[in-house]
Amino acid sequence: QIYMRLGYEFDNPFFMYDNEEYIASFRKIVSMFQHRGVSNVDFVWHSGAFLPASTTGANMTFHDYWPGKDVVDWCGISLFEQPFTCQDPFTCRIPVADDFAEYCLSQLKPVMIAESAPVGGLIDEKDSDHGPNERGFKGSSWAKWFDPVINYIIRHDIPIWSYINADWDRLPLYKNQKWGDSRLQQYPGLAQRWHKEILMNKRYKWYTGQNVFNDICYPQDASSVTTNSNVTTFSGFSHSHDHEKDVTSGGTGAGDNSDQWFSKGKKMRVLQTTMLC
Repeated sequence: QIYMRLGYEFDNPFFMYDNEEYIASFRKIVSMFQHRGVSNVDFVWHSGAFLPASTTGANMTFHDYWPGKDVVDWCGISLFEQPFTCQDPFTCRIPVADDFAEYCLSQLKPVMIAESAPVGGLIDEKDSDHGPNERGFKGSSWAKWFDPVINYIIRHDIPIWSYINADWDRLPLYKNQKWGDSRLQQYPGLAQRWHKEILMNKRYKWYTGQNVFNDICYPQDASSVTTNSNVTTFSGFSHSHDHEKDVTSGGTGAGDNSDQWFSKGKKMRVLQTTMLC
């Protein structure tokens, strides 16, 4: 099955999508597939969970970009800086993100976390009193970012979670933008938490098409990984990020930055995104 994100992060102020043009484009693309009888593509309406502004300068919300229940199969969301706003990770409502998930579920559309990483980089468990990271966030990344995300997943019964496991600072597109390093294997305390609470949790099933992350990062735990060769991803209005250039192939081969494809998801469904080891 292919998950096609059309106009990903439609409400990102950087993209300045006109909502009427966005809706028309989304519906036209879906219509083209429907008329050709394509049945193995799910169309994803992907919000950046920002407070958007249109090209006319009028403040808008994600509701203003809704293409219609008849053309949306999944909702997607990006989680980067938003989880850091939580004071209590177990009771927190993540601004915009919770409203978005609730709206989609009211439309009977499942929600995936289509992109996510702790912006500014990771802070390990043993360094939790240190920091801040490159964006000024302090404390253990598990407590400050992962716990709110995991509870968001539980709260809205999220079936798919894509975590971007990358050294953003060495990617040309993000150079000097203070995205930091989100590679879990570089931080022993966080890697241990990820392994115990995610990889070993029966709620989740992991997919790359090959055991790339497990073979490279956790070779001693090969038996804990489940793969599924029937899942493919594709990004509509494609990313220009170097670390995502292989997304349309559905494969796990390395790109120019030696990327592999990695994913985590709820037990029944899984999705690929990028990782670096």
